[in-house]
Amino acid sequence: MTSSRHLISGKLFLPSQAVTTAILLILYYPLLLLFSTRGWRKGLKRLFIVNLLILGFSITLHAGFNIMLDISPLILFITLSYIFLQFTKIDKQFYKILRQKVALNNKEAMMTHVIKNTSEGIILLDKDLIVTSANASACKIFTALEDDITGESINSLLPELTINRTFTHHQFETEALNNRGNKIPVEIILNKLNMQNDQIYTVFIHNISERKEQQAVLTYQLSHDALTGLKNRTYLLEKIQTAIENYNNTKQTATLIMIDLNNFKQINDALGHNTGDHILMTLGRNFKSLQDENTCVARLGGDEFGILTTQSYGKDDMSAYIRKIHRLISEPIELSDMSLTIDAAIGAAHIPDHAETRNEILIAADIAMYKSKSSKQSYSIYDPYTDYHTKRNLAISNDIKQALANNQLHLQYQPKIDLNTHLVTGFEALIRWQHPTLGLILPDEFIPIVENSSLIKSVPTYT
Repeated sequence: MTSSRHLISGKLFLPSQAVTTAILLILYYPLLLLFSTRGWRKGLKRLFIVNLLILGFSITLHAGFNIMLDISPLILFITLSYIFLQFTKIDKQFYKILRQKVALNNKEAMMTHVIKNTSEGIILLDKDLIVTSANASACKIFTALEDDITGESINSLLPELTINRTFTHHQFETEALNNRGNKIPVEIILNKLNMQNDQIYTVFIHNISERKEQQAVLTYQLSHDALTGLKNRTYLLEKIQTAIENYNNTKQTATLIMIDLNNFKQINDALGHNTGDHILMTLGRNFKSLQDENTCVARLGGDEFGILTTQSYGKDDMSAYIRKIHRLISEPIELSDMSLTIDAAIGAAHIPDHAETRNEILIAADIAMYKSKSSKQSYSIYDPYTDYHTKRNLAISNDIKQALANNQLHLQYQPKIDLNTHLVTGFEALIRWQHPTLGLILPDEFIPIVENSSLIKSVPTYT
């Protein structure tokens, strides 16, 4: 057999088998690349169809069976090459998927490690609110191991927890119950997640004991005196306002007692401020014995104290209560080299008898206290008739100057009669003030006001 063949007509010379193979490779290669992009099953099917077409064309062209034998190995080689190429691509895709899965597993492992070791407590719950997992920080709050918590209802760990299942996010403060039976203040952030026709809950739990302690310290500082530990002025003012409102609503009465230590400045100057602080702290401890649900004792500042009590006292009982306070103040205070006895002026005013507002009760108690100090009495209860600071008395004090200038003061004479003889033996001169708007003012109302001012020197002398 020669290396070349001729057509039946004898006019066409065909190329050699090597050249035919090369031409077929050149034609198959782009087809191979094209079909490889279509998916290996579709590509193989289309390649098989092309092979049949080329084979049929070759048989028709050569009109013989030998050409089939010549190109069959080529077709088989190309087909196997295509299959190998597809398996190579499948192998690459497999390794790509495998690498992605490994990377995903690494991320999941990293996230699990982060969740397990984060300082924030994290608990996972199923749809029935049963614990399925808890990290170390959450276990630390409950002083338990994860196995101890897993399988427990969240309500056994957080007894006061109420979950509204219609909400997807909750944030609130509650108390956790640890294994020792202690209640721990915690802040909760609860989220509901829907996952593949199922629900889970994530609970972020944070121990806020330290924050609560700081808040308690701050609240204490805002309402207490730092030196004596008694309530401070701000707190007492709030309690007075509450007492006023309670009286308006329930007719519950109250009494305000103001205390001012006598000669405390001299003690500070003579013995030093450390001694003065020691005296105040000692009195503070003594006053704490008066505190109960009805009584608030406060240091107002310096050497002044205030006591508000809603305990109902009659006049005699109130006097006895104030004397008890005075005895507490008068108890000897032991110093390093002496025993010191403190005295104080005490004034009391009553709600509603003496005042109906916070400002009025403070003024009334202060006036009573200063009356106690000026009269050298151990205590004084507010008396509106001797209060020179009422609006009427302030008006009288202000108008007396004009009255003296306009000769509004005049004498009225009252005869003296001997009851035995019924004869007039003399006259008693009585000074009167005819006020243009207040009318006739008797001397027992304006003379004390004048006597407590420099105006007494301006009152005319009648002979």
